[in-house]
Amino acid sequence: TVGDAGRYFVMAVERMDDESYKIDWETSSGYQEMSFDELKALKPTEPVELRLTMVSSDFFNFSFTEDKYYAFQGTYLGVVEPIYIYGKKDDPEAQALYSTLQILPSKGVIVKVRYPENAPANDQLEMVDLVSQSWFKK
Repeated sequence: TVGDAGRYFVMAVERMDDESYKIDWETSSGYQEMSFDELKALKPTEPVELRLTMVSSDFFNFSFTEDKYYAFQGTYLGVVEPIYIYGKKDDPEAQALYSTLQILPSKGVIVKVRYPENAPANDQLEMVDLVSQSWFKK
């Protein structure tokens, strides 16, 4: 829907069995565990959960090599600079996301990501868990 000043927003609503409605406030508000600015500044090596729009990428760098990883580019509403997410080729979740992105141009997902120890770049992270293949938690 379109809100004030022509800005778009998502309202995630679920109808419950008792005929009431439940609003998923995390999805509706665009909640992130950590902002992109904080993420890039702190470079956490412990997993951080993010809602991202993912597309396939062919950008590989440093220890993230094409023989070991799938490359994805992740963006979020209102964030101009993308981040690069790498999923291990032997990880079934990374394989599933890669396969999906061979069919669809992009996919909204919830992922857990982390930086490698002593990460040389602030925009390249490893995917450690594909929490959901949508912006909604099950």
